[in-house]
Amino acid sequence: MPYEEAVKYHMKLLDDGNIIYYEENGVLLGYVETWNITYEQFGKLICHAPFSAYLEDVKTGNIAYVANVWVRPDMRQSTSIKY
Repeated sequence: MPYEEAVKYHMKLLDDGNIIYYEENGVLLGYVETWNITYEQFGKLICHAPFSAYLEDVKTGNIAYVANVWVRPDMRQSTSIKY
């Protein structure tokens, strides 16, 4: 994904509340990206069909889907992961 597209994607999901991040003193320690998707959208994901959280409604479905999780490696044994 080109840089400009990645910025638009992440800004939209941050604004919509699909990405929650944890930082201390301006340093990103972790984040989680979740989607609320429909059964049809879940089928697309399982079958590796084209899917874009940027273009699709990922806020109103009945299925809670964890798309991405990242915790800084040196913080994985700390309380950061609890947040």
